[in-house]
Amino acid sequence: MARRSSNKKLAFIITLAFVSITITALGVALSHTAMLSVSYPDGRTGNGSNIPDSGDYDSVYQALSLVTDNVSLSDLNFTTYTYGGCPVQQPDFTHFRFLFPNSTRQGLMAGSDSISLSAYPMQRMDFDATFTDPSTNAAGFDEMVVFAASNTVSYNGTEFGIRLSLADGFIYGYIQEPDGSGVNFQMTKLMYDDGMMHHYTMIALGSRVSFYIDGVPCGYLNFPTPVDYSSLTFSVCTVVHRFTDGWSSGGDSMTAGNFSIG
Repeated sequence: MARRSSNKKLAFIITLAFVSITITALGVALSHTAMLSVSYPDGRTGNGSNIPDSGDYDSVYQALSLVTDNVSLSDLNFTTYTYGGCPVQQPDFTHFRFLFPNSTRQGLMAGSDSISLSAYPMQRMDFDATFTDPSTNAAGFDEMVVFAASNTVSYNGTEFGIRLSLADGFIYGYIQEPDGSGVNFQMTKLMYDDGMMHHYTMIALGSRVSFYIDGVPCGYLNFPTPVDYSSLTFSVCTVVHRFTDGWSSGGDSMTAGNFSIG
């Protein structure tokens, strides 16, 4: 009986060890699965932990947990415009697809827009987007952009957004604010476009806007004026803009949707 009892104990210990190893391996696999590999402007790759001043994101993550009253937008919350470009397509009730125009309007900007019918108080904006850009040899500031704007008449107000440059194929975060004589415009490289669908988040906290891709912090910008713009209301805008001719934009397009604001 003593030998049988000893064998049972040994089998039980071996089973526990196997379960422990399996759980540990599963945890490691899941943690790696949840990480996004980001290509940074200087050639580094990682999951966000090696971004300079990463400690500055702590307060932003706290804000993320506080912003819970999010509003989801459907196509009924938007209106679309076309000026020398292709009409905006709506593959479903929450997404818009934009084909990039083949030329300007005889030197004037060509493109198409989707703009929310209402303006909202906004500290956070989430959306999914796929930028398809086989042609990235633009001669100028040609772009595909998703952004929040406080002024959709002259577009010289406060803005923050995600833009794909068709001059270099990089995805940028940008901010804009009036400076008296015009606007102050800043942008920072977030990653090189891989043509895949990603989830983008922008958090406006005080005078700082932080940018996330698939939940990974990728950069931030500070408005030159230390003003808290959370008291403003913003429209949700998705646009493609062609400013220059003399290059081929064949195949360039953008699909964006699942908009959520808070």
